[in-house]
Amino acid sequence: CCAVGVAGGFVVRDLTAANAEAQEMYTVSVHGLQRIGQLQYDAEETRRATLYALTTSDSNLQVIYAGQTREMDRRVKDGIGFYARQARRPAETALATRVSRDWTNYLGVRDEVLASILAGSTKQAVSLDLARGVPTFELVRQDLDEVKHLYDDDASKRQANFAASSRRSSARLIGILGFTFLLSSAAVLA
Repeated sequence: CCAVGVAGGFVVRDLTAANAEAQEMYTVSVHGLQRIGQLQYDAEETRRATLYALTTSDSNLQVIYAGQTREMDRRVKDGIGFYARQARRPAETALATRVSRDWTNYLGVRDEVLASILAGSTKQAVSLDLARGVPTFELVRQDLDEVKHLYDDDASKRQANFAASSRRSSARLIGILGFTFLLSSAAVLA
């Protein structure tokens, strides 16, 4: 009875640990992907507001769109900063640095484009955006996709570890049930 109780304690401990690991895996993966999704959305909104400013000839709307792109830019910087603070591995830290650098490069081009728009040089702004804005924003988009892939890879590894832990717990439970069956059979025979 004591042996079965001790073995049962190990199984309960394993199941509790597996449950905690599953909850952590879900929390880290899902919340991380939600934050990265929001970061991508904010980056796209920054770009979209810049394009809106490029396509309108109304100077009041151009000023409004320029303000919107700067507000979204602040949110992107906050998101990148949060990701950099959460980075645990060297690959994540390097990627956070690269995302920040590429975003800063894009903002430099975006600011030049907005300055040209607000100065009334829309053709120059379009040329500048096509020549430098599109390629620099594409680098940011690729960086953010890579961040999503890192989260996905991490979730896959955690899921594999969880599956292995679950198999070990199942094997222990089967062993305990077999041992209990043998022990109870011996007790009945005795």
